[in-house]
Amino acid sequence: MGKFLVSSATELKKKEKREKKAKSGGFESLNLSLNVFRGVKRKGYRVPTPIQRKTMPVILSGADVVAMARTGSGKTAAFLIPMLEKLQQHVSQTGVRALILSPTCDLAL
Repeated sequence: MGKFLVSSATELKKKEKREKKAKSGGFESLNLSLNVFRGVKRKGYRVPTPIQRKTMPVILSGADVVAMARTGSGKTAAFLIPMLEKLQQHVSQTGVRALILSPTCDLAL
């Protein structure tokens, strides 16, 4: 079971319930915070694409990833969802916490 931050007992119970229901390879299995998980579902994502399934657990573990995939394969979400997850964690340092060097067309818009 991964390490996570919880803001309330209710959120903890919901997170534990979601972990029990976690499907192999689904967004549920990534142990995302409740806010990020809800946002993913609200945006209409149901099942991770192959690039997301392969890269998101690696990015969430703290490793750097260089990946290449076809247009429309879900690359933007593959790095943006883990970035949002990491940005939710409290860090006492100030300054830049995320940097996108070569934005995708979606992010540029």
